[in-house]
Amino acid sequence: MNKINIQITGMTCDHCAQSAQDALNTLEGVNASVSFDEGLAKVEIQGDVESSLLLKAVESKGYGATMIDGTDANKSESIKTGGSGDGLHIAIVGTGSGAFAAAIKAVEQGAQVTIIEGADIIGGTCVNIGCVPSKIMIRGANIAHIQGKHNFDGVPKRKSSDKPVIDRKAMVQQQQQWVENLRHAKYESILESNPGINLMRGMVRFKDNNTLIVSKTNGSEKEIKADRILLAVGARPMIPNIKGLDDTPYWTSTEALIAEEIPEHLVVLGGSVVALELAQAFRHLGSEVTVMARSSLLSKEDTELGSGLKAALNEEGINIRLNTVPSNITHDGKNFAITIAQGVVHCDQLLIATGR
Repeated sequence: MNKINIQITGMTCDHCAQSAQDALNTLEGVNASVSFDEGLAKVEIQGDVESSLLLKAVESKGYGATMIDGTDANKSESIKTGGSGDGLHIAIVGTGSGAFAAAIKAVEQGAQVTIIEGADIIGGTCVNIGCVPSKIMIRGANIAHIQGKHNFDGVPKRKSSDKPVIDRKAMVQQQQQWVENLRHAKYESILESNPGINLMRGMVRFKDNNTLIVSKTNGSEKEIKADRILLAVGARPMIPNIKGLDDTPYWTSTEALIAEEIPEHLVVLGGSVVALELAQAFRHLGSEVTVMARSSLLSKEDTELGSGLKAALNEEGINIRLNTVPSNITHDGKNFAITIAQGVVHCDQLLIATGR
């Protein structure tokens, strides 16, 4: 068995490390573990695997990879993936993790990068309105849940039938401060320390294959010429075409994560990961929760996972309605009325989590 180490650059979070690790482990005979904190892949190889294949696997996910001297994968010399360092100018539209990974790698290979953002903040979905705030909220909600479920003597415990006492506003304030701190550490600080990446703010349109027009907030426009242009703008929440829905004040995950009020009854449309993790979080915070899924839970995964998760969520008091598609949704200024085949479901808040 050969053991080698690969230095990986361009990662911005643990999800990036997992992505690189998964890419390496698709190679036959390879068992890899990737650390975001160390920027390092530790790889064990059974049989003959060319080092170039390892590097290409990492590169396929948008990261830079360098064999660290002293490792013995086929006695390969240190190889650095990427471009030829020919001083290309690359324009990247978007400032999420994919955009930053590409920008960092391009600069390492000698390019000059202009990265363009139309929003007020940089960092994209993960750090601002996705993975980071959702996991903070879920952790806090789980602690509230444990207060009514633990079996330790000497530790205060509320009755499981009582709602937890929650200062949701304080939770959100702390959560958003942590988001701000991480955004600076993983994104803003990269701009501050890397003169090869220039941030420009504004909305973008194409003039031709190599020219962008950036419309700034002050009304002025700037023309950007680039040898290569990368669109890394992410995706918006997908809103189902349901009669009346557009005329209601529904939430997406963006609004749910920063809501300072806990609904009495929350209905969640969707049966995927985001829908279910937020459904459980609000249940742990004291809401009555109903999940309406178009088919099964986690329909893209093995059926055993969805059925097992349904049983677990039911046990926590979450009402799961499978094979349910609303035909009409209204809002009277206070409550939602959701029409389904079995009748009308009323709630004070509706979360749409049907994908992006």
